[in-house]
Amino acid sequence: MNSRAPGLLEFEQIRQSLLDRCLSPEGLDGLARAGFMTDAAEISKRLRQVAAFRALILEHEEPVSYRFPDVTSVFDTLRVEGNVLDGALLVDSAHYILSVDRMKAWLQEHDEDGVLSAFFVSTLVPIETARSILHVLDDSGDVREERVPELKQIRTRIRQLQGEIISRARAYLSRSQEFFSSDEPVSKEGRTVLPIKMDFKGRIPGIVHDVSASGQTVFVEPFDLVETNNELAETHARYRAVVQAVYRDLTAGLRAVRQEFLDCTRSLSEADQVRARAKYSVDYECIDVTIGSTVRLIQARHPLLPRKTCVPVDIQFEEPTRCIILTGPNTGGKTVALKTLGLLSLMHQFGMELPVAPGSELPVFDAVFADIGDEQSIEQNLSTFSGHMKAIADVVQYSTGHSLVLLDEMGSGTDPHEGGALGMAILDHLVATACFSMVTTHHGALKRYGYTHERVENASMEFDEQSLAPTYRVLVGVPGSSHALSIARKSGLPEAVLDAAQAYVADGSGDVAALLRSLEQTQQVLENERRELTAEVRRLQKRETDLEETARVLERERNELKEGRLKELDRFAAEARRTLENLVREVREGEISRETTRRIKEFNRETQEAIDVQRKSLPVTTARRRPEKQRTDAHLSARPVLKPGVRVRVEPGSITGTIERKGKKDTWLVATETVRMTVPEERLHPVDESALSESRVVIRTETASSPGVFELDIRGERLADALDRLERQIDSCLASGRTYFTILHGTGEGVLQKGVRELLGKRSEVSHYEYARPEDGGSGKTLVTLR
Repeated sequence: MNSRAPGLLEFEQIRQSLLDRCLSPEGLDGLARAGFMTDAAEISKRLRQVAAFRALILEHEEPVSYRFPDVTSVFDTLRVEGNVLDGALLVDSAHYILSVDRMKAWLQEHDEDGVLSAFFVSTLVPIETARSILHVLDDSGDVREERVPELKQIRTRIRQLQGEIISRARAYLSRSQEFFSSDEPVSKEGRTVLPIKMDFKGRIPGIVHDVSASGQTVFVEPFDLVETNNELAETHARYRAVVQAVYRDLTAGLRAVRQEFLDCTRSLSEADQVRARAKYSVDYECIDVTIGSTVRLIQARHPLLPRKTCVPVDIQFEEPTRCIILTGPNTGGKTVALKTLGLLSLMHQFGMELPVAPGSELPVFDAVFADIGDEQSIEQNLSTFSGHMKAIADVVQYSTGHSLVLLDEMGSGTDPHEGGALGMAILDHLVATACFSMVTTHHGALKRYGYTHERVENASMEFDEQSLAPTYRVLVGVPGSSHALSIARKSGLPEAVLDAAQAYVADGSGDVAALLRSLEQTQQVLENERRELTAEVRRLQKRETDLEETARVLERERNELKEGRLKELDRFAAEARRTLENLVREVREGEISRETTRRIKEFNRETQEAIDVQRKSLPVTTARRRPEKQRTDAHLSARPVLKPGVRVRVEPGSITGTIERKGKKDTWLVATETVRMTVPEERLHPVDESALSESRVVIRTETASSPGVFELDIRGERLADALDRLERQIDSCLASGRTYFTILHGTGEGVLQKGVRELLGKRSEVSHYEYARPEDGGSGKTLVTLR
């Protein structure tokens, strides 16, 4: 990469923005030393990492407790056996390791594709070592005395000695107050002394430690405090020795995992550099740019300009174009467009996403050359023109077919005729080299050059003739006028001077100027239409994307609703099963009481209501409902009037039973083989006798291995058939372990009632039988208990 281009294009400001977003010294150092990449695979890998990290930042909140202090000196100390880290560096190391572990865990939790967690995949984080350090040291690096019993004991002794010394010193002060210049003892070099006035220094024998600056006070340690002060000093020394031993042990533990700690810093450096790029992308609304074979920047923004006022530009090299000649007025944005292309190319090859619109692409350049601004240098004896020529000489000598060349104000600073000729010769070389190049100029000769070469394209900066101001939009396909007279008029140049200038222009190049203005106006119309079409395409694409997203959301909600319904039905079925098992167990274990009967009816009612709720909540298509409606209509048209004794089918479930009596509010009391239930009239469908006969044949074909029924209904049957069914019912119940059932025989003429009781009296397996309570059937129903 050419060494001058990053400075001319102000890339270092971009690098500083990245450095400001680093978390660690290692990430900052890595970005400060990083260079530009020229390998497409390497750039693609970095851009995938940045895009993945950007997505994680937008979708998941980062841990806020990262703490990455500078640990460079830690490794210098650990490198030499026997060196001991102080408490502050030990704590810094522990927090660094814990923060690495938090970042590693966060990436592993949310990085589904493994693009980012790969940074730490082979990194062993010495988390236990870090925890052991923070277990013993507080956040300032001091030893927690409660964690080291010996220190706690020493601290207790220190307090005792200090209390004893202070107490004895204050006793001196209280006895002879006139001797002392203060009523409190003083500490000198860790020893407690008394502040005695110079006139009384001999009154208290002891060791003189110091004299005040005024010479009026002498600081004396009484002889009877010397031993205690000595013991206190020795105890303090023991305390420091224990603390140093703790630091030595913790340092040894950290030295044992030095390599793992070093690996953590290296892995963090890579992750932090990618994170800084991703944070920049989020802050500046950047996206990943495809690596392609041409230059196509759509709605590109210069990242160093304020986003609110920066006008996006489109810069596109359509095949087979390799050179764009950009013309237009001064202050119209030519140099900004040039710098935008150059700076974004450098950012791209630094592994950064760019502030552009989707559909943008850039090739990988082996070098970026730029000649922008005034190259005048008094020290090197260079004029503006000489400075430009020196820079362009490097371009001609070192550029290749894979380079990007940016030349500002081509051919300026010298005679226009010779400057134009020189400019065309340079363009010939660039076109022959087949590098991508973009030049700005005011030379008419270079404007015409663009029409004579297949691989060269003219472009101009749009200028609003009404407001006499540039719009900063790039118009491809037509050269632009410099609009010098318009800008001069707006700047306040006298009209007389402007009229004279207009006359000179008309004499020399009126036709060409008129042609350029016509072409520019035509290009503006085409550009406006192109922008409208582009906006419409984007609108349609967005609509298509929104519709696809809506479809995905609806499908997801449908699946979630279906899954939720299934779970509800599973819960309902499980609860119903448990309730039914409890009721059956109660029936097996004892007589049916009024409460048991009530609970059975309540269970049946609640079950049916729950089924009805679930059926109403499930979407049923017309195709599924139509046959049921036709069948119902057919039954309604043919069925007799409902009345007691009519056999009916209860829907849903196709349960058959007999109507006993009319209920309240269009309901009927229906007796089935197992229970009585109150059913709404619309759910009852009469059945014909043939169907009843067929169903009776099926229902009454019990085998010895069947468990029997809870309630045996023999009403309306011949006595012999009814007793035969009762015999088989008793046998089935005995075989299955059922000990209780009921017989519904009715009262009628009493034939069935008498025959049933005689048979039950003869069977030794019957333990007890009796009529039901009046409210539950009375003498028309017999309750049977087996042994």
